Amino acid sequence: MQGLFSLGGSLAPVIGSLSSTALFQATGFRYVMVYQAGILVIGAVLVLVFYKRLVPLKLKSIKKT
Repeated sequence: MQGLFSLGGSLAPVIGSLSSTALFQATGFRYVMVYQAGILVIGAVLVLVFYKRLVPLKLKSIKKT
């Protein structure tokens, strides 16, 4: 599973860059901004939906002796 997650994290910037560039060349900057805003809204909605399932980060303190 870790390999699939790594693959997704590696392919996402490539796909996003190529699709944004093609959209920009075809229509101009307006639809690229709408596309990016849509992705931002989807991310914000997912955070709100799963907010109670988020786990806070707990760091272990290192004691110097």
